[in-house]
Amino acid sequence: GHTERAAELADRALEVATSVGAEPVRASALITKATSRANAGDYENVREDLEEARRLTTEYDPTEVSRAYVNLSSILLDFGELADAIAVAREGLEHNVRAGTAGGTGGFALGNLCEGCFFAGQWEEAEAIADAELERARKVGGLYYEPFFRFVLAELGLVRSGRVDEAVAAVRLGIELGYARGDDQSVYPSLATAAWTLARTGSADEAAGWVRDVGWLPWAPAVGS
Repeated sequence: GHTERAAELADRALEVATSVGAEPVRASALITKATSRANAGDYENVREDLEEARRLTTEYDPTEVSRAYVNLSSILLDFGELADAIAVAREGLEHNVRAGTAGGTGGFALGNLCEGCFFAGQWEEAEAIADAELERARKVGGLYYEPFFRFVLAELGLVRSGRVDEAVAAVRLGIELGYARGDDQSVYPSLATAAWTLARTGSADEAAGWVRDVGWLPWAPAVGS
């Protein structure tokens, strides 16, 4: 949660790495700097830094390639640049398949791909990903993106068939799962997506409570800003 401190340390690492020509360290520092700044609400040059990091990792540090792809696609989702986000997520997933890590770090790329497809209206692909990954979650005891996969299926059931009770139960479970991960980057989306669903299914007061909680998260922007 100490995003400003993380960005400061990444800046220092970037200076040192650049001065000695340590390109793998420079790539890693660029990813950390850009991601930390974005988490603090400062998006200036974030996309450019992550694109440069992706280029550097591809050339100098294969262990960081997936992180560069995943964080870049996440930022593009934040920007609402869905076509680019989907394309980058696909490239990241392809890299993980080639590297034999599709079931590990590839899961983050797949989560971004599902998110991009869902918000771009490519519901069939989003649904297929969510179904397959929830099955995998049952087998392995849970996945990081599980709350969002549940949200996708709940929203599709609500929109297509009016299954209100299932949607409400799914997003409430998503909140529990988000908090269980102990990571604000899981908690915040779980609260936001739950509030959206609850507000549209007759639970406006509950939705408002979760929106207020989002405003209290240590790195979240103030409500209304």
